[in-house]
Amino acid sequence: MGERSLGMDCERWELLPHLPERMNETFQKIAREVSLSSVVSAKGRKIMDDGIHFDARSQREFGKRYFQGWQELQSLLSYQKEQNI
Repeated sequence: MGERSLGMDCERWELLPHLPERMNETFQKIAREVSLSSVVSAKGRKIMDDGIHFDARSQREFGKRYFQGWQELQSLLSYQKEQNI
């Protein structure tokens, strides 16, 4: 998540300087530990001026990334089923 969307302009931001990195680490950890879960990267995506939402092009790219992640999970599930894992 972008720093702006996490309230960088608020008075208490100095209390949460590493929140974006911690959130990303947590998402990665969950994906490693929870069966058939995945995380896609927001790298290179553009945040709108409100600091929260992604622009339309970025949202379309996310759709492609989510679909690719889903396809990879489906492939893994099919492989596991074929191998009786």
